[in-house]
Amino acid sequence: MGRPDAPFPVMGLSISVDRTSAVRIRVAGEIDLSNFNHFVESVTLHAPDDGAWILDMCGVTYVDTTAIRALLSLRERFGEVFAIVPSVRLLRILEVTGLRDAFRWIEIAE
Repeated sequence: MGRPDAPFPVMGLSISVDRTSAVRIRVAGEIDLSNFNHFVESVTLHAPDDGAWILDMCGVTYVDTTAIRALLSLRERFGEVFAIVPSVRLLRILEVTGLRDAFRWIEIAE
């Protein structure tokens, strides 16, 4: 069964998938309690069953502790097969909470 690669907008959150090389799941907008389930379910649906993939969160403009909980949930489900391209805000929150080293990162040039 194929998975649609179109964006999935829900209450300030957009998720799109690029499968042209390594699977890259792009997230843009806000991640909070109102869309926590949608975020986790959409990423889980589009993550490959095997092999590494990238969670590109450069377009995320707002995160709260709910987003951290979502990322921890994804890490529990997928282990270290995915790497995160963080937004500046996400990186700051993870540094403050001491969770920066809990994930694999892909640094981007600013």
